[in-house]
Amino acid sequence: MQTETFSPSGVIVNWSLTATNRLSLIDLFEQHGYGAFAPPVTGDSVALKKALEQYKGKSQIVRPHKRPGVNGYEVVNEERIAKRCGANSYNHSFSAWVDEGKVDIGYGAAAVDTQRLNQLFQQEKALVSPTAVGERLGQILDSFQPKARTLYPGTRWLPNKSVPLFEPIAKGLEGLDDGNRVRCLVTTLSDPETFRDVKESLVRDIMKAKDDIAERIASGDLSEAQISNQREKSLALHGEIEEYETILNEGLSDLHAAVAEVERAATHATLQVAASTMPLLAPQIF
Repeated sequence: MQTETFSPSGVIVNWSLTATNRLSLIDLFEQHGYGAFAPPVTGDSVALKKALEQYKGKSQIVRPHKRPGVNGYEVVNEERIAKRCGANSYNHSFSAWVDEGKVDIGYGAAAVDTQRLNQLFQQEKALVSPTAVGERLGQILDSFQPKARTLYPGTRWLPNKSVPLFEPIAKGLEGLDDGNRVRCLVTTLSDPETFRDVKESLVRDIMKAKDDIAERIASGDLSEAQISNQREKSLALHGEIEEYETILNEGLSDLHAAVAEVERAATHATLQVAASTMPLLAPQIF
């Protein structure tokens, strides 16, 4: 893990990743208490397509059949027939699909090395794509308290308090494959640009979460218990704001006020639900 040091208050985290063995990744996550973020097994259709892309020749193209998850893909030969107009001709080479965990070949099977194709397929099944690994890293960062802030796509800012939680994952991931690089640039909030980016990210996330809660409450479809659950979420937002008031050393009363609006809406919605379920009393004649 590459780290530069100066007046730290947090780290800017980004990464470049390669396909990583799934079982090794699960072992790493479980070792540090993040087994819940284990990536799922790569789907058969995705693994088959990647295997075919590796297997095919330079002048061949992989095309999906209708419903490729069931019917698989075909590999076609591409041939240039008119240089001036750029026209090409295509003819079928072979089809492949997955049956009970193995690749089966249709027309053209005699010319296909099925053993090698199955090896490529199993290799892809055992790997987690760089995108999927990055998604899991992001989910882990978002689970920390204080929570990481997304500055822009692929880059997060992590407060000092949470850095020790992430370091074992970052170092362990780099140890799984030389192609994995996790960069942590130590920063200071006395830098105006970093301070601005972190605060803007906080405001953006809190306002989106607040709007989501408000939309659910305004739908009028929630029970009292569900409204109470939304109120609990708004209280958690206050807690997140308070954490960052300490980190930023700045009051964020406007954010607290915005969240308080949602709490008032929840109270009003609770009263409406209670009133709608209250039994009507029969008129009494005296």
